[in-house]
Amino acid sequence: MSARVADARPLSAWVLVVVASAALWITGQLAPGVVAVQLAALAFTAHSRTAPRALQRNDWLLNVLMMGITATTIAVALRGRATTVALAHFAALTQVLQLFDARPRKSEFLLVALALFQVILAANLTDSVLFPPLLVVFTVSATWTLLVHTLRTEAVAHGAAHAPDAAISPALARTTFVATLASIALALVFFVALPRMRTSVWSGGGRGAIALSGFRDRVELGAVDRIERDETPVLRVETLEGPPPAPADAYWRGLAFDAFDGRRWSVSHVRGRPPRMLVAGPPRLGVDLAGGPSAPPRATLVQRVLREPVAAGVVFAAGSVRRVEGALDRLERDANGGLYAPRQAADRVQYTIWTALAPRDDAALADDVATPPERDGSAARFLALPPLDPAIGVLARDIARDAPNDAARAAALEAWLRANGRYALSPPVVAEGGARSPVEVFLLESRTGHCEYFASAMAVLARELGLPARLVNGFAGGRPNLLGGFTTVSRADAHAWVEVHFARAGWVRYDPTPPDARLRAEGPLGLRERAAQLADALETWWF
Repeated sequence: MSARVADARPLSAWVLVVVASAALWITGQLAPGVVAVQLAALAFTAHSRTAPRALQRNDWLLNVLMMGITATTIAVALRGRATTVALAHFAALTQVLQLFDARPRKSEFLLVALALFQVILAANLTDSVLFPPLLVVFTVSATWTLLVHTLRTEAVAHGAAHAPDAAISPALARTTFVATLASIALALVFFVALPRMRTSVWSGGGRGAIALSGFRDRVELGAVDRIERDETPVLRVETLEGPPPAPADAYWRGLAFDAFDGRRWSVSHVRGRPPRMLVAGPPRLGVDLAGGPSAPPRATLVQRVLREPVAAGVVFAAGSVRRVEGALDRLERDANGGLYAPRQAADRVQYTIWTALAPRDDAALADDVATPPERDGSAARFLALPPLDPAIGVLARDIARDAPNDAARAAALEAWLRANGRYALSPPVVAEGGARSPVEVFLLESRTGHCEYFASAMAVLARELGLPARLVNGFAGGRPNLLGGFTTVSRADAHAWVEVHFARAGWVRYDPTPPDARLRAEGPLGLRERAAQLADALETWWF
């Protein structure tokens, strides 16, 4: 059996905990209060490392702190955070408690195991370029910590408690350091030689009534009580040809939904057609979506997109898609033009996309007529409505009473919602099966909600006026990365808007969400933002 060692832990043990904690800090998933507790504990243990206090050996206090950590973990899980995030909180707090514990110990295994667990969790929560250097320092400090403790336990067991002082020499430190670096170099060889995947064994769940902001392949009003903003990048867009739109006018279209039941939006299944059609041609060589396989791409904008894993493997575009080329194994298209790479929903993929942008021209639309598209023979689906309170139809007609044409009517609905609605990430809760649906509550009572509520409301009002409309979700905005020469679009930029179909202009975008509520404030970048942009640029170049 190993002897218990009461000596102070080596400095490498403290470094080990700091590095493991930092690996979780860069994920941005730990609550600020937990990070503050970690910092306070690290400062205290650094000060008392060679002369621990009596309270650090108090069994009762240590047990109470462990119960507090368990309660904190349960609270994080009950708030709807992912299982990975709840485990990260548990590991982070348990790690500093283990460092705080100064009782005699047989092994440093638990300290190192908790540190390793944190690093594994961090690897599943971040792609930051800061992670690899932290991993190198972690490997060195973990090796040295275990080595020193093994020497001490063996010395105590053989009655030579001071023998390790002579054995732990600069030469041993150099040998350990070189051997560890050699192991890391060998691991890098395997890393380059083997395929890189971005899937996670910890990706499962724990989502409850709270959700992180981000793209979803379905829209359900009232599905979550509160949305928390998540700044994790999901698209990095580099413009290769054509003038890129300004952030206020930048939209990356994902999916369009036409069927609405008062709470949920979905894509209709057109009779005689499968839900999705396979796009002919190999995407890796380029497929033309505007005509035949050899037709030239009539595009005004060419962009290279690096897309992180996303629901259903949706392929995003800044406008009407003309051509797609890139690392996509299989490309599918639904009845509303949404593009999917279903086999790569969990992968990071890069593709080049040719799109045609057609900014809304209200003057030209004044002579146009809003009418459903005729080519698919199912025009009624863009006008269909569930049973709704008649007051909604009255409201729609009242808003558009002075509008002389269809375009003016659509613009009036958009302007009214922008002026009279209140943006909120915590919309009023509407129980399913209640007297009123969420969209009825929004229009007739609260007028409070996030972009999906505003877009749903406008689509419903437009259909009440006989304007064919559908809801579209994707991303809007983004922030330029001046170092990398691309635009970073985060989960927080997820957005929903409306498209109304005109006879000549086709589908025209309307955004009824108050713009000041979704666009992030522009201003000079601070040191933290510059460091984040540098890390993002390095990561993109590495890929």
